[in-house]
Amino acid sequence: MKAFGDGSSVGGISSISMFLGKASAWDAAEQPWKQAAQNIGCYPFRMTNFIAVEKDRDRRVRGITTLIKVIQDAELVGSVAVVNDAIYGLFPKMVTQRLGNKYLALASVAFSQAAKWRLDQMSGEALLTCFFEKGKEEGQDEVQRVIRIIVDNSELLRSFGVDDIVFVPKGKAGLQMADMLAWLMTHWVPELHLDDDDGFSSEAFEMLSTAVPIMRWYETREFLLNMARTNTNEHMREIREQFGLERFFPDQNP
Repeated sequence: MKAFGDGSSVGGISSISMFLGKASAWDAAEQPWKQAAQNIGCYPFRMTNFIAVEKDRDRRVRGITTLIKVIQDAELVGSVAVVNDAIYGLFPKMVTQRLGNKYLALASVAFSQAAKWRLDQMSGEALLTCFFEKGKEEGQDEVQRVIRIIVDNSELLRSFGVDDIVFVPKGKAGLQMADMLAWLMTHWVPELHLDDDDGFSSEAFEMLSTAVPIMRWYETREFLLNMARTNTNEHMREIREQFGLERFFPDQNP
């Protein structure tokens, strides 16, 4: 199994979205995705570029429909985590230290949903490798460092059926698919009654979620506070001692 993830942050909303599927399906989807994206005049595909260039709503819908067909044929599954930046920004330092940075809070939820789906649907037989786009999102560098420490010093991830989590430049079809989903998730947020001007985002997401399963989680204030309460000082201290994280974060108290 492979999963590809990407993030988006627009207008005070942040999301991390990913697609997962069988490695063979990903390989088979590369060329059809490239052809479909080239046909709509946007390859490598980036949703922001597509929206900026294609102003006609009907052509947008037709273009997205061809891309969704590739995702559907590959029998992929989507996982999404969304947060209102204002909610996260109002937390006191004690809470954000327990949650980690916003990128981590989002990635953890999106990843955990994907990992649980793999366990439930694949009976834990196939190891999962996750690829996230290496970008400029705030907090990503810190997450990369911590993941490498954990992967190199323990079997923690493999105990959950995860072979590795890596950050790579955008190029693979999976990262371009995740880019589309992440963009949609920052432009359509029903909890905040947010949609773009002509309803394109909600329509595109409805088409996508009809074609393939999408697990979406909106991180409320209550949910994040519960996460922080679960991650007690004692638990944080044990994790840091186990993986030697004090070397990298000496100025952060549990």
